[in-house]
Amino acid sequence: MPLDFRPELQKANGEFIPDISFGDIWDILDRIGAEAKKYLPFVASLFLHMSYMHNYQYEKAQFEYEDLDVKKGIVIEKGKVAHDWYKLNISDDVWFTLNDRIGSIELDENNVFSFEAFIKLVDLLFQNEDCKYYYKNVVIDGKRNYNFSNGRTQSSDTTLLIISHLEEKTKLSSLLNSFQKSRGVPGFKKQDYAIVTNDMVINIDVN
Repeated sequence: MPLDFRPELQKANGEFIPDISFGDIWDILDRIGAEAKKYLPFVASLFLHMSYMHNYQYEKAQFEYEDLDVKKGIVIEKGKVAHDWYKLNISDDVWFTLNDRIGSIELDENNVFSFEAFIKLVDLLFQNEDCKYYYKNVVIDGKRNYNFSNGRTQSSDTTLLIISHLEEKTKLSSLLNSFQKSRGVPGFKKQDYAIVTNDMVINIDVN
């Protein structure tokens, strides 16, 4: 589908970390739950930030790019391209604290990166979801009133449900039942935002 892409993390030595799937994301959250469980509410709060694009900043700048022939392992073209987008804008102090308390994220012994890099990669995956569903609904299907009910919001809801289970606030049976009934894309109730974030995020419905 046009406007689809697969973001990857590049390490300081220039090597790329293998593609990370949503399954990998859930495994990473499971390890955070096992090793730094008390910080899961902070992780949940970040996913809500990304879901509603809260604390995002518009940026227009020149970015370096490389067009790669993956099979041959060579660079076909490189340069700079103008790009404008909305990026997650969290203070350095917050990143420093979460990186320190949660620790490094390890896919395997050869692929280790910071918690900050993990969250920013997830944000790019969420942006990709938005692009795919927008193109499908607006460009292909011609829906003028598309409300962005799919994409990052749905992906974030699924992740929040998993975090809630890791916090022992959602039973395994309820988690699996939600996946089954929704064909793999369960929602998350707004009234449970306060529960999964330990009251850091509270939903207020205004009638």
